[in-house]
Amino acid sequence: MAIKDNCVMDGCTEQGKTVELGQIPGAPSLTLCPEHRWDLFWNAREKSRKLTAAIYEANPEMHHTAGYTYVIRLANGNVKIGTTGDLSLKRLKTLSGKPNHSIPVHVLAILKGGESLEAVLQSRWGHLRVQGAMEEFHPDPSLLQWASEQGIDPEVDSLEDWLVTKHSRKGAPVPEMFGDVTEQISQLQKKQDEEFWG
Repeated sequence: MAIKDNCVMDGCTEQGKTVELGQIPGAPSLTLCPEHRWDLFWNAREKSRKLTAAIYEANPEMHHTAGYTYVIRLANGNVKIGTTGDLSLKRLKTLSGKPNHSIPVHVLAILKGGESLEAVLQSRWGHLRVQGAMEEFHPDPSLLQWASEQGIDPEVDSLEDWLVTKHSRKGAPVPEMFGDVTEQISQLQKKQDEEFWG
């Protein structure tokens, strides 16, 4: 029977898994529990996102990396901002399966630009991030409104799949899996005002 080591973080008594900290042979490794592995991964990814966002802020005319950034609504109501390099957007079909309780995701926007655009957008909406879910954001009225104004990049129009037949193009209203987005924004804003003003 294999003996599992405890997480090396101070005060943590959870069992851990060995994680290599580099991609080269002989790179250092640590034994970390799932929570601390998440923290390590999250911190590295967040530094990369912040750097990309800072570069874009300094030069908004820069070209983004290849690919597409999608903004979708999940069955749990949260908004997911992710990226794919595949023009057929098979990633959205995958997300519509088991990860989303076999409910088709609702596409709010598809923008041209890959990982760099994803990093900029995730940084922009970082204050709405769902804790423990790296690419999920609370459906705040400002995020829903922004996404509804972005539409779906015209390059996606040539696709012969469910995105073409079930979602509108830029400039047209996007059908709502969760009801009318304008009404949702209005209701969420009203609730926030009531909570603020008492």
